[in-house]
Formats: sequence, structure tokens, C-alpha cells
Amino acid sequence: MSLVKREKGEQKLNKIVLDLRSELEEICLDTQEKLAKTKEDFKQQLKHTILVLKNEIDHADLMSMKNLETINECKNNEVDQLQTLVNEMIMKLETGSYKSKN
Repeated sequence: MSLVKREKGEQKLNKIVLDLRSELEEICLDTQEKLAKTKEDFKQQLKHTILVLKNEIDHADLMSMKNLETINECKNNEVDQLQTLVNEMIMKLETGSYKSKN
């Protein structure tokens, strides 16, 4: 593909004309292809990033729920221990008042 064309002008002088249309079209097509690929790569990277963030949020929610379960278990254990202590104290009081009546 030659870039140089020789044309005869009206005054019988030769002019040199550079025809860059096909080269410019090729550059434009290459640029469009690169842009489309870059756009697709960006979309894929964005989808991946969103998925990673969603997974991290889900994991944080799960950990938060596990922490709440652990806290509830501890709270229930403490309530059970307090209930046992109260029951023991009531038994001692009842035993003491029974002994004092005798």
C-alpha cells in the first residue's frame, strides 16, 4: 500500500499527495478495538470487585451474627448461674428459717 500518489496538475507539474485515509481508518479501528477491550476488562474487574465486596459484607454479617450468638450464650449462662445462686440462697434461707422455728 503506497502512501504517495503522483497527480498531474493543470500546469503540467507533478504534485505529490499523501493519502492517509486507509491508515487513519486502520488506526481508528485498532483504537476502537482497544477501547472495547479496555471497557470489557473494566467491566469484568468492576464485577469482580463488587463480588468481593459483597462476600466481605456477607462474611462480616455472618461474623456479627456469630458474635451475637456467642454473646447470647454467655448471657444465658450468666442468667442460669444467677438463677442457680438465687435458688441456693432461697434454699439456705428456707432451711435457716425452718431450723429457727424448731
